Amino acid sequence: MRWLTFFLLPCASLTYCPELFKNQTACSCFDNLDGSVVRCSGQEGPMVVEQMKKLYFEIRELTLENANIVEIGPRAFKNLRIKRLILDRNRIKAIHKDALRGLENILQELSLAQNKLTEVPSDALSGMRALSVLSLKCNKISNLTRPVFRNLNSLIDINLSCNEVCELSSDVFDGVRNNLQNLILDVNCLRAFPAGAVKNMDALIALHLKGNKISIIGNEDLSNLTSLAMLSLSNNNISFIHPSALQNTPNLRYLYLAGNNIHSLPTGAMTQFKQAQVLDLAFNHLAEINEETFAGLESLQHLNLESNNIHVSKVPHFFSVPA
Repeated sequence: MRWLTFFLLPCASLTYCPELFKNQTACSCFDNLDGSVVRCSGQEGPMVVEQMKKLYFEIRELTLENANIVEIGPRAFKNLRIKRLILDRNRIKAIHKDALRGLENILQELSLAQNKLTEVPSDALSGMRALSVLSLKCNKISNLTRPVFRNLNSLIDINLSCNEVCELSSDVFDGVRNNLQNLILDVNCLRAFPAGAVKNMDALIALHLKGNKISIIGNEDLSNLTSLAMLSLSNNNISFIHPSALQNTPNLRYLYLAGNNIHSLPTGAMTQFKQAQVLDLAFNHLAEINEETFAGLESLQHLNLESNNIHVSKVPHFFSVPA
């Protein structure tokens, strides 16, 4: 009897595409060893999902796009074991606090891009213990002035790009400060570097701030970001970088500063980038460089100075000049 129980357990949930997908066109289904991939597009998709909920379905990925969804109600995915959930390109404005209940230990990736959310759905996300990747890209989320990522100890990747975030409080990421590795805040309206918000994120590897309105990188703005390897600040209004701004980023390898308002690089200013392998200063207003400008950048492999108005007073030793 014990052997029979053990034998039947793997059959408790389906790991293959059921028959219901053969009689409709709203969704497609593909089999995988770790669960099926289901992709739905259009307004009939939610009805197919309702049928799936009766089957205790093992799903590697569920995509439900362009379905005109406005709100996600409680236990919306009951009986479904979903690892990756994509709800992009809908009209979602509200998510019930119990919308994801039942997925706490299963859901690893959640994408809510291109919807109409005006705030981070904190209550719905709280306690999602397996969640590692969250995309809230291209919503209408505005200033974040309180901790909104709670009980998310596995979350390492947050995408908040293409929103209306102009201000971040210093405690907004407190719930993920120790585990976050990739933070994307591109194309928002930040006017100041979010120093307090990212302070002491010692696991952070990549910080994306492209397309904001930041004008200055001040002293200690990047405090104790010991794992930071990539910093993207392209297409801001940066005119000044403090000579000590990046001293606490010993592993910074990739620095993108293209499309800013940088007019000069004072002698010695670049020494804080000594570990940089890629330095992009294209589309600025640099007028002059000399052999001291990039002194000390012993690891530099790629330097982009395209579309500046540079006069070279003395050719740096690592520049090659055609005969």
